[in-house]
Amino acid sequence: MKSRRNIIRNKGYDYRGRILLRTTDPNLYKNDRIRGFAIFLEDIIQEWFLQVKRIKTFFNYAVPADSDDIN
Repeated sequence: MKSRRNIIRNKGYDYRGRILLRTTDPNLYKNDRIRGFAIFLEDIIQEWFLQVKRIKTFFNYAVPADSDDIN
């Protein structure tokens, strides 16, 4: 049974696939080499964000260990 306390309204922003696109100049992506490198970096930065969320979940004893509902 879900209660009002179980409903998490603010789950954070979903950064997947948009980190560099939203923070860098779009003119950089006109070059094919830089676009390919940015896609490579995007995957690495995305993994960093996910690891930080996993660390926050690990040290927060109030949420289940497999939960993704933490900012």
